[in-house]
Order: sequence, then structure tokens, then C-alpha cells
Amino acid sequence: MVSLDQLHHSAVAEVGTWIKESIPRAVELRPDDLGHWSNLEPTAGWLLPLEGGGSLVLVLNRNFPYSEPKFFIRERPDLIEGPHIEGGGKICLTGDIGRVDARRPVDIVRHSYSEALSLLKSNQAGANDADYIEDFAAYWLRGIPRRFKTLIEPGAPSRLVVCWRAKTFTLVAETKELALRFLANMYGDKERNLDVAVAIWMAPLPSPSEYPSSVQDLRALISRSSPDGLNLVDKVLTTSDDPIAVVLMGIPPRGRSVVAGVLIEPRIEPAGPGRKVQDPLHKGFRTGRVPAEVLAPRLQLSRHVADRIDGARTRRPAHLGEPAFSLKAVCLIGAGSLGSGLAKLLLQSGVGSVALVDPQTLSWDNIERHELGADSVSQYKAKELAAVLRKRFPLALNVTGHAADWRDVLRKTPSVVADADLVISTCGDWNAESALNDTHRSGLLRGPVVYGWLEDYALAAHAVAISAQGACFRCGFIPTGEHLLPATRSPRNTEPGCGGGISLYGAIDMAPGQAMIAALSLDLLAGNATAPVYRASLRPQSALVAADADWEPRWLSRYGPPPIGGTIIAGKWPQGDNCSCRS
Repeated sequence: MVSLDQLHHSAVAEVGTWIKESIPRAVELRPDDLGHWSNLEPTAGWLLPLEGGGSLVLVLNRNFPYSEPKFFIRERPDLIEGPHIEGGGKICLTGDIGRVDARRPVDIVRHSYSEALSLLKSNQAGANDADYIEDFAAYWLRGIPRRFKTLIEPGAPSRLVVCWRAKTFTLVAETKELALRFLANMYGDKERNLDVAVAIWMAPLPSPSEYPSSVQDLRALISRSSPDGLNLVDKVLTTSDDPIAVVLMGIPPRGRSVVAGVLIEPRIEPAGPGRKVQDPLHKGFRTGRVPAEVLAPRLQLSRHVADRIDGARTRRPAHLGEPAFSLKAVCLIGAGSLGSGLAKLLLQSGVGSVALVDPQTLSWDNIERHELGADSVSQYKAKELAAVLRKRFPLALNVTGHAADWRDVLRKTPSVVADADLVISTCGDWNAESALNDTHRSGLLRGPVVYGWLEDYALAAHAVAISAQGACFRCGFIPTGEHLLPATRSPRNTEPGCGGGISLYGAIDMAPGQAMIAALSLDLLAGNATAPVYRASLRPQSALVAADADWEPRWLSRYGPPPIGGTIIAGKWPQGDNCSCRS
């Protein structure tokens, strides 16, 4: 059997032979010479001469031939600043996820070498200059720290925004409310002072030769690319002695919108012996009366990378975009194992407000299938989960926890339940859900209600969306709460426990049901479904066999045998002949 190390050494030897035969004047690097690229864990390298002087450094790491070769420019400063050249002169060909055919190591290197030479030739001819704009964010960050975090919606016009400065970063946000909510969710609710900042919309985005290195450069750039922005910058410059955060925004020709940061601060010149600081900020003018063009040379500028805090939204598919869910409010009754994961899925999908209602505390026997862990045992699930989710999803408008029965919440703060766009119940308590059904039928709730529950061992999960008219929740159950049409049957019951049976299932067993209930909820919030709607998630046949269970014959008669790998079905929720909802 050949080990990976043996394959590696064999591949490196093949590449070495090819280089010796094919590239005159190539020089193999000694192990000591490879230390400059130690972060790559290199095992072999060569200097490959370039036309016009200098060389390419070829580096192979310990995973070759299952990793792509790396190329670096050496002793050619005229090539270092070109497009697709990263820090340290690294040539960006495929990134770190390039696919290779490990069975042909020489072909891997030959192809990559050819690509590197072709890229350098195109750069010299100016053929790739447009890529500076296309990948603006990558070139802007060269050699600069990550200091800005932004909550700005990129787009025209240029405008005044707000910022908050910490020791390690500057937060720039669209509004005071947005900034304070984010900071409170992340770091706790306390008093914070915000300053004015500027967001500049640029068309077009600048190329590296136009990146500002002084405040004079910045003003010239803004005057060319954002005429409406120059007055804003000058206004803040002449009225504030504090550091000024400026966010530059734009859209590359074929890409998503991008943001970058600039920080303007007073220039402090060293004082001579016995003298005051040279060139003070307001020299020759009264405070607030220094013209911007005079003030600019007295200030210094630094570029910063802007991390978009709302960047996760750019990964959502179009149907989960803004403003579909961000202004929606959900009341979730039941923050147990099923409900806690459902709350997380709703917030991950962009739902703006979630109120969690549950009177119980977390116990040790539930931590393996709950979003909360051991450090939350004995804490009220609703309150603890709300605190955890606020920090995990700090852009949410409002995540609250109510350690009470939902009926008490309705009595004390009725808007939490009554004004929700959607109420979801996963509490699994027939008495509580019967009361919820009757309250809904009486017209006290604004939106539809989704009921979600699991069968034994989570072999099937059910969700039904009910409106205030037509078939009600009771229609699908006998008067004491047994589902009229379960999907499975099992000779083993749930384990007995004080106050009712203890459900036996794990996190993986429950996950398909959580996703199905969440998907139905989002369909309702987006207007893609209208109550009544009934869906069921069925586990694979292997799960039933493991649980010594089988499909319920009545279910098979209605829906037929499910696929062996499990499925989700959509059905019709019945309206009982003798149910009070018919009257």
C-alpha cells in the first residue's frame, strides 16, 4: 500500500525532473530557503526565471499533488501591483479551492505555470485593469487592518449616517436606532454615544491608482465620483474635531455592491523643545470656521476594510430577501426542543421579531436536542433562549422571552400574542392548544396559527395552519387530543413520566420536522400559502424499522406508501361534521 507521503515525494520528483528538462536556468530552493513561505507548509520550491528579470517562485506544499501549486513574484516590483496579485507577490490563479487531477502532477504544474505567465503578460498589456473595479473590495484591503463594521444599505444618494467607536473597531450604521439595537443585542443594553459619519455613493469605483492617501486625495476623488457627497464630507470636516468615519459604496460592473472605509483624524506634528504642537488644527481661524480645503492638509487619512455586518443577507435566495420577513412578528408558544430549533430557523431566514413563550425551565435530559446547552440548565427556556438568539442574530428587530403560560401573556401583554403576524404552537399541550384554538376562533388573534407536533420517536412530524374561519385545529383530533390520522404506529409507547409521557427522539430525528414547520411558516408570512394548509414530514423506512414501528394502515389508505427515503406530503385538513367550527 502506498502512503500519501510516498505519493507526495514521487510527485515532487516528477515535477523536479520536468523543470530541469523544460525550464532553463531554473534553480531548486534549499529547505532553508522555503522558510519565507512557512505558512504554506512547503516541501519543495524552485526559482523560475522571468523574461525581463526577476523570477517566479514555485512552491509545492505537503499536500501536493492533491493541492494546487503556488506562485510568487520575486524581484519584479513593476509586476507586484497588478490585478490578481495578492500580498507578498502571490499570484491568484484558482484561489484555495482549485481542483486538480492528482494522478498527473506534472500537468498540474505545467498548466498553472502557463496560467501564471499568461496572467502577468495580460497585466503588463493592461488587459486586466477592469478587474480592479470588478473586485474592488479585494484590492482595497491590501495591507490594511479590518477596522470598520457596517450596517449600511449600499446605494445612492450619499448621506449622513452614524458611527460608534470601540477600541478595536468602528461601527457605521444607517440610523441611530439600528446601531443601538445591534450593540445592545451583541454587548448588552447600556447608554452609548454616537457620532456623525458619512456614506458616499461612488460611480464609478476608483482603481488602485486613485485610492486616497490624504484628505486632499479623498476630496478630489469624491468630487469626481460623487459630487453630492463632497458637501457632506466638507460639512462634517468643518464642524467636528473628532475622528470622522467615511464609508465609500459602489457597484462593480458585474458584481454585488461593495463598501470600504476611510478614517479621518487630526494630524499631530511633534513639538520642538519648549514649543507647542506645530500647525494646530484651527490655526488662523475660529473653531468651526476653517475652510475644508485649508483644513484638509491638517488632517490625516487611513484606509480600512469594511466588514458588512449584514453580509449574511447577501447569501439568501431572492425569495428570502428584504423586506419579505424583516418586518414580520411571530409569537412562538413552546420553546422546547422542537420550538427552540424552529425559532433559530425563523431568525436565520430573516424574520424580524420573535416572541418566545414558555413557562418551563431547561432540564439536563433535554440539552442534547435543545438549542440551549448545559450552561442554561434550570433557567427559564424562553428568556434564556431569547438572550442567546439576540446575540447570535443581532440584526433581529426584537427577540423576547416570556416565562409564562401563553394565556397569562395574553392577559398581561396581549399585543405579544394578539398582534403577531403568525402564532406558532409547538408546546404539545392539548389543553393549552385547545384554548389557543378557541381564542383564535373568537377573532382575538390577528394572523393565522400554525400547530406543529411530533409522533413517537419523531418518525413523523405534522404542521397545520389554521385561519379564524373554516376548519379548526380541533377538527383533526378526538375531544381528548388524540390525532385522528397519525402516520405511524408502534408497539412501544413513550416512557411514562410525571405529568405525561416522555418523548424519545434525538436532534437528527427531529430536524426534518423542524425544517418542514419552518418552511410552512415562511410560506404563510410571504403570502405563498393561505390557511388552512396541512403538511407532514415522514422519516425514512429505516427509521421505522429501527423503532420497531410501521405505517398506520389508515394513513396508507389515504396517502399511499411513502418513498423509502422519507418525504414531505401536503394534504387536506378535515372539517369535523360535529365540530363547533361549523356553527
